[in-house]
Amino acid sequence: PTGRSITRYGIAHCLVKENRIVEEWIARDEMAMILPLGLDPHALARRRVEIETNRQDNSPVGPLSQGDIIRLRGQEPPPPMPEPETEGFDVDYFVRRAFHEIWNWRLLNKIADYYTPRHWAYVPPNRYLYGLGEYKAHILSLLAAFSDLAVHVDHVCWVQDRDGRYRVAIRWTMQGTHDGPGWYGPPTGKRVRLLGITHQHVENERITREWIVFDQFALLKQLYRSD
Repeated sequence: PTGRSITRYGIAHCLVKENRIVEEWIARDEMAMILPLGLDPHALARRRVEIETNRQDNSPVGPLSQGDIIRLRGQEPPPPMPEPETEGFDVDYFVRRAFHEIWNWRLLNKIADYYTPRHWAYVPPNRYLYGLGEYKAHILSLLAAFSDLAVHVDHVCWVQDRDGRYRVAIRWTMQGTHDGPGWYGPPTGKRVRLLGITHQHVENERITREWIVFDQFALLKQLYRSD
């Protein structure tokens, strides 16, 4: 026991039918627990991979197939988002277009079109970002480590408050090749695939607050796997 206290965020994205949860996708900020305990995440990831690889029950320990990364198909950029079929503000289209243009098209100048200048965000590991500059730096740190990174929005749902604010939940999948420097260590050339969940507040057609949760420790384990 270390006697240290921790705070860890997690988000469950659930499908509910007849007041019962029938499907669930869970994202946790595991690094927010590992770092405050004084553990070395890289050494721990290598050890966990060794243990899971030597398990006797032959159960899978990670994704067996990463699939294609759209950005690798030829030299053309990803295609644009199709226009919405409805008139007026479409929050589903707004969110999907923001992810696509910023992450897949690398149009960081578009951040100002989707986010308020006083925007703040929670990102792993247990950090808060204030303003557009810090948010851009967060995106660039991931793009530096995974130059072909692509993000696919799997599901969007939302509720609208009486004051016109939307509370939005987004489930997404990130894929990329670890071919650059950064917090994740020297480039390994490994392909990764990771689930993430984002909650947003959207007001006056701009994102004002954001909670982004994905498991950096699970990503590290993918980098240290031998297969």
